[in-house]
Formats: sequence, structure tokens, C-alpha cells
Amino acid sequence: TSSAPRLRASAANSIIFFVFPSRSPMVGLIWASAIFTTLVYRLHGIIESMSTPIQQPDIRITQTEDYKERYANSVQVRVSVWDFCIYFGLLKQQTETAVQVENHAAVYLSPQQAKALYKILEQNVVNYEQAFGEIKLDARNTTPPRPLN
Repeated sequence: TSSAPRLRASAANSIIFFVFPSRSPMVGLIWASAIFTTLVYRLHGIIESMSTPIQQPDIRITQTEDYKERYANSVQVRVSVWDFCIYFGLLKQQTETAVQVENHAAVYLSPQQAKALYKILEQNVVNYEQAFGEIKLDARNTTPPRPLN
């Protein structure tokens, strides 16, 4: 084990450990001073960038030639370590106890895009419910979450 002094610095949600190369208090003080100065400049840059408005890019949305809009009343989600796959389909109630689901599209998303989609849907559901009232789910149509495979 090293008996070199350590300094723990935290800035912008990152934790960094610095190990000073000498037992000398003067060398440690110089290192600590340099590290503190660096962190102050770094923190100043973070605060400055937070106060500067971010310029939004000019976004243009177009549809490809094979673009189609489809109705889906069934959505299934499969998750792996690498991605989320969302299946969209049409649920057809054959009888009281028989249901047929015909999937017509699957969309793969990175975990980051899946979380972004979750946040966008959550905000839009909140906005919808504020405007039109609570969306009630039929208890017969909800299934408990299953463990990930």
C-alpha cells in the first residue's frame, strides 16, 4: 500500500482520485493547488455553458417513399443487453378467451433512444391527461411485467 497523500475531487458528477507522487507536503500542496485551479476553471466552464442558450439545429422531417402510417392496438417490447425492440400489431379478439395478434412492424432502439422515447411519451401522456382527463386502463388488458431473458 502506498502512503502517498490522496485528494478526492468531485466536479460535474465525476469523481477523480489524485495520488501525489511524493510524501513531501510542499509537493502535495503544489499538486493540490494545481488541481483546485483546474477544477475551478472546469466548473466555471460548466456553469458558463449552462447559462449560454444552446442553439437548436434546423430540423427538417421528411418521409421516405415507402413510409406508411399504421394503427396498432398491441405493443410488445423485447429487451436485450444491446437494444429494445418494440413490436406493433393489431389485436383481434376472436372470442372472450381467444386473442390473435398480427404484428406488422418492429422498431429497434438503442437503450438511450428507448429512454428518450419513454420520457417523450410520459410527458405527452401527462399533457393529454391534463387536457382531457385520466386515461383509464382496462385491468383485463394489462399483464404484469415478466423477467428479462
